[in-house]
Amino acid sequence: MIKITLFSCLNQLDYRPPLYYRPPIGPYFKLLLVLVLLSVSPLALANAQGALPSITLLLLDDQPELEPSGPVTATLQSLTRVHGVSPETVYFSAHQSNDIADESLQHRYGRLAYHFHFDDPDSGAYATTGGSKNHQVSGSPRAIHTFICTPESSRYQSGVCTYQVGVRVQNPAGEYADDFLTVTISGSDHYYSAADTLCISTTGDFTGCEGTQLNQTPDVGEFSGKRVRFRRGESFASACIGYQESTVLLDAFGEGEQRPFLPSVRVGVDSSCNDGVPSNADLVNYPDLSRDVNGHISQGWAYDVTVTGLRLGSAGGGMASTLVTWHDLDLDWSSDPSYDGEFELGNFGRACTQNADLDCANIPYPYGVFVTDTVARSHPSNLAGVNMNCYIECGLINSGAAGVDLKTASGHNFRIQGAWGLVVSNVWFRGEHIGENGPKSRITLRLLETSVQSSLIADPEDFGSGAQLRNMVATARWSNRYNMVLDSRFNEASQAPEHDSASFVEFRSGHQYSGIYGNQFFDDPVSDGAQIRLGGTNIFARDNLYNGVDSDCRYDDTFANGTAYQNDALIFADSNTNCNSNVPAIATPNQPGS
Repeated sequence: MIKITLFSCLNQLDYRPPLYYRPPIGPYFKLLLVLVLLSVSPLALANAQGALPSITLLLLDDQPELEPSGPVTATLQSLTRVHGVSPETVYFSAHQSNDIADESLQHRYGRLAYHFHFDDPDSGAYATTGGSKNHQVSGSPRAIHTFICTPESSRYQSGVCTYQVGVRVQNPAGEYADDFLTVTISGSDHYYSAADTLCISTTGDFTGCEGTQLNQTPDVGEFSGKRVRFRRGESFASACIGYQESTVLLDAFGEGEQRPFLPSVRVGVDSSCNDGVPSNADLVNYPDLSRDVNGHISQGWAYDVTVTGLRLGSAGGGMASTLVTWHDLDLDWSSDPSYDGEFELGNFGRACTQNADLDCANIPYPYGVFVTDTVARSHPSNLAGVNMNCYIECGLINSGAAGVDLKTASGHNFRIQGAWGLVVSNVWFRGEHIGENGPKSRITLRLLETSVQSSLIADPEDFGSGAQLRNMVATARWSNRYNMVLDSRFNEASQAPEHDSASFVEFRSGHQYSGIYGNQFFDDPVSDGAQIRLGGTNIFARDNLYNGVDSDCRYDDTFANGTAYQNDALIFADSNTNCNSNVPAIATPNQPGS
């Protein structure tokens, strides 16, 4: 036992009983329980004027081990960070929560229920589903939320908004526990000074923007540390942010409702918009994907970038980008064939395996890439290959989409190859796959290479293992885990005659501990693909509303049943047809703190 006495004021502590100190060295170390005892020495008070009460911290190791206070333990973490500049998307995880009745991952992902409350009363409802942005209640222990802090926000004080985000974790017996953490978001006007702001107007009208005045979009390498504002109602050249750049905000200024237009925004390039593949010599100056002492992401390629309030012809990332929020963007080209509206969450994933001058071990996967409240649709005469994608060997770690509206493409609405901890919430993926190249899905989540059995052990959240970096050996790369599709809508009645549908939502073989919760599937008027196609082990589908016309569920057959990559007996769906319907019942937790 170690005894430390601190002379301090109580209000300097972030005290919330019961007080558990979680060391900033990661979830793999045993928690130390901190007992806070106030002791005031009468002798000291008698002999000294103005003496402060002392706070004694007794740090107890695991000898003897302390019993938990109840059967359920809630642990809330951010796997991105807990501060940023508005709008900022934060990734939350209650993955480390536990129920002493069953400490398995299967129990955590299949039988516990989670109520996330984001303490953001101004956030409103999603335009796609009407669902609340302030809550997430499901079997998913992972969630994302975009915080918007303005002077009009009820949480706004002195340029900053502070949120007490909470989670309630509840087991089937109704026993529960809560945990909270504080998120601090700066308003953009407060964070960026005029000296850090670039005002862009092709007509020279800078009314409403204080900063350096420019007539054209900055070049690669000129964005870092800047807020770059484009005048509403005007058109500009594409904006491309380099792999070395960080802390960037692209947004709009000026009167009117017409958004600034850019043909493309790319987050993650080398030396130019068309140069997404660096060489080993370039990598010397690129920051490593790293965490700080609190376990939050502190640097990486194309780090801390937000793009919001623009109209774009297309958008996308490069080989890697880190903590990127794409928010409130208009890529709806359904009435205008000028652009295809394609959104690439990452690109050039295969470059290092096909380029001798590029070492995969030096290149991280994209981490914390989010798209929220965004529309992307193609015109039938100018189709995106896939509305939103991350192709072969791309790989997204702890990323997500919320409030996204997709329709009309040659292929799928949403195709991701390599997904770990992907949260897809309150989207409406409407279909209309009219490329005449076979049936396509609203969502298809596949391994980094669809037919390659990658490692079931590699963990890209464990930076010490190196699994967050790319690997030349396909079988050593991580497999899909912890992917969640929830509270969303799929399909709509209006589809082009040439529309060709595969299963609406696909988890291809190789998934582990993933779920499909609380979604609504509308009838497909053209095709009759299954509504969900499930592959992997320990996959859960519950509280979904099926359309009663198309087949509810089918098993994926990319890999043989009975293997570690596909075990139909470990797939649990609320389907009435085909799939194992043995879904454990879970309760609906109340709001944390209630």
